[in-house]
Amino acid sequence: ALDAYWEALRTDYNGSIRVPDPILSEVYTGDPRLDVVVDRLLNEIDTGDKVFEPLTTALAKRAGVLRYQALKRNPGEDISPTDAQLVAIAEYRSHNCFITIVTGDVDHIKMLLACAEHAKIDVAPPR
Repeated sequence: ALDAYWEALRTDYNGSIRVPDPILSEVYTGDPRLDVVVDRLLNEIDTGDKVFEPLTTALAKRAGVLRYQALKRNPGEDISPTDAQLVAIAEYRSHNCFITIVTGDVDHIKMLLACAEHAKIDVAPPR
């Protein structure tokens, strides 16, 4: 699955690539045989520029608000805190540049974006 992300990032998008810190909790397993694929992807996109986007306390609070609002609008959905954290970070970054979130969970990200101030945020699945 990560190969699809890498291919999409290599061929479909221009600009810098950022990885929000909370995403790491969804992709690392502790099994070196599996984690090597994640490490390979991260090493490929690390161009010496800042790759990781931290989750600050303010952004964690914003993620909570976004998730609460999205769950109220979409009862019965299982919108993860990690998805909300991703959108909060993207929302913050979008004040300075256009953001594309590449995700396998397009529907939940769109539900969160409906609650965000995101004039410059798009969402797309990997190929």
